[in-house]
Amino acid sequence: MLRTAQFRRVLSLCFFAIVVSSVASCARQRWVVIHDGGAPSPLHGAGPVTVSFDYSQLEVGQMGEAAWVQSKMASDPGYDKTWAELKASFESAFLDGMRPEWPRGVAAAAPGSPGVHIVVAPRSMSMGHYMVVAASPTTINAAMTFYVAG
Repeated sequence: MLRTAQFRRVLSLCFFAIVVSSVASCARQRWVVIHDGGAPSPLHGAGPVTVSFDYSQLEVGQMGEAAWVQSKMASDPGYDKTWAELKASFESAFLDGMRPEWPRGVAAAAPGSPGVHIVVAPRSMSMGHYMVVAASPTTINAAMTFYVAG
């Protein structure tokens, strides 16, 4: 019984490491402009930006976030902690990926922060899988909205 528990723990940690590395690699992708703010840019001359994350509309595997975590906790009672660590890793990777694109400064902050504030709202997430012969990436689709002075 102990070996099975240890094996599951090691397997869970390996899966977590793979997902974190997949999410971190997403931060290297370039931005795609969907709608240009026109000239002059509303961000022209803006200083540092703050970023917050809104997971209220996130779906993972066609389930809401809470349902996803509950389904995973059925087999791993500590999955809520793993999920919180995964989200923190995503947020850190997002900020790290944005810093070179906005050299004036990027920091995490609460919504409604003064100056330029970006809200990142992940809409869907597809968990990647790693197998010896094939792998599929973790994908995250998100909407970003920015506010200037509120």
